[in-house]
Amino acid sequence: MPGAGPSLCQLGIERLKGFARRFREERGSALVLVMFIVLLLTILGLSVLTAAVGGAQRTETRKNDVQSLHLAEKTLDEAVAYITSSLNKRVAASVDMSQAEVDAAIKGFLSNLKSMNNPEETGNPSALFASTDLHQSDGGKAIGTIVDITEPITTEQGQSVSYTVTLTAQAEVNGVVRKLNKMW
Repeated sequence: MPGAGPSLCQLGIERLKGFARRFREERGSALVLVMFIVLLLTILGLSVLTAAVGGAQRTETRKNDVQSLHLAEKTLDEAVAYITSSLNKRVAASVDMSQAEVDAAIKGFLSNLKSMNNPEETGNPSALFASTDLHQSDGGKAIGTIVDITEPITTEQGQSVSYTVTLTAQAEVNGVVRKLNKMW
């Protein structure tokens, strides 16, 4: 039947040509592909930026932690030096005192140290407060203070008497607080 119309094969070829024409005429598919790649690169860049900022914040916190530790240690060392030198002067001046009077003088000296307030408030700078040139984020200087002094524990060994005192220092640097104890 030659005149009956197109054959199935011809219809299939015409359909394929139509799909090929439509596929060639698809415009904007490259744009969608480029936008998808830009989105992926943006997400990757933001994740790298977030990791970098988080690392910087952790580093800053660690730095403040280490600085507060060193300031608390400095405060303890300065307080021990101050107390030792002051008590050595008192003991040297009280050679003719009895042991009970020396004990009372040492306890009185230490209780007086407990009652000392901030050196800016009292006008009496003391070695029990250690300051540094380190400026905090609020503009003030970092200060370490002795927050507690325990009563001395007296140990007698024959003619020799020794005293054990525990100091507690606190230092704060940019919100990071560190407390240290030292028994000496």
